[in-house]
Amino acid sequence: MATITVDKMLPALARVLGVYVGSFTVTTDINADDQVVSTGLPAEGWTVDDQLNEMFVRITSHANNGVIRFIEDYESSTGALTVSGANLANDSSNTATFEVYRVNPNRLIEALNDGADQAYPTLFRLIHR
Repeated sequence: MATITVDKMLPALARVLGVYVGSFTVTTDINADDQVVSTGLPAEGWTVDDQLNEMFVRITSHANNGVIRFIEDYESSTGALTVSGANLANDSSNTATFEVYRVNPNRLIEALNDGADQAYPTLFRLIHR
């Protein structure tokens, strides 16, 4: 039986709940600052300043893989997200990917883990040889 990772399950759950905005690729290297920039955001219809404020970004590759941050500001003309917290790690790649969620993805990951814990005894079947 194939396994499914959180990276696949999280966006699927978020889509069902209506809290998944989408997956994007940065168009500017992530520097050691608080900016994540993608022209893919305005290209996908996010064309109003502050439209993504108070949402969350989850970086899914390269030096900041797994980092989740609150979006403090969004500038639609450049596709720039200003995120909370300490500076991000310097990433010399302009191919890092990230996802945007309307709620903290950590809450969704917790829900997935809780569901797995509750389903485990029912789905588990001991196989004797």
